[in-house]
Order: sequence, then C-alpha cells, then structure tokens
Amino acid sequence: MTFYGPALTSTLPAPSLSASTDGAGNIFISFLTTTNSTYSLSYTNAAGLTAPVATWPTVSTNLTGDGTVKAFQQTISGAGAFYSVTAH
Repeated sequence: MTFYGPALTSTLPAPSLSASTDGAGNIFISFLTTTNSTYSLSYTNAAGLTAPVATWPTVSTNLTGDGTVKAFQQTISGAGAFYSVTAH
C-alpha cells in the first residue's frame, strides 16, 4: 500500500495495524502515525469485501498524526468485521 500526504507530495509509510478489544464491546485499531497526516478508518463485513474501500462506512472521527501511536475506537456490532486505515 502507498499512502499519500495531505498535498499528495510525499509518500507516507503504510501503518502497521494492531487490534484489541476491551471486553465491553469495543474494538481498538491502533497504528503509528506520521506528523500532519489525517487518518480515517473504514470497515465492512464479509459481504462488503467485493466493494471498493472508498464505499465502506467510515468511522466519523478523523485522527491527525503526530508521530505517535493513535487508535480508533468502535463499538463491535457483529462478527467478521474488516478494517482499513487510510491516510490523507
């Protein structure tokens, strides 16, 4: 994967994703960010895997990178979710 920065002038490193749950119905997708990049988390179920990632539902909060590990949190709504992090 290649991630492009806000002005599409620099290539960003692909984030390495980690996932964990808190036992209370929440999933946390965490990854190392790059300063001044904005990240979005999209998700789908198995039936949606044939659709382009751009059409997957997006977690409403965008995260701004600062060189540290950040995490998206989402309530688990069913089995078999697939996630994609996009930098823009």
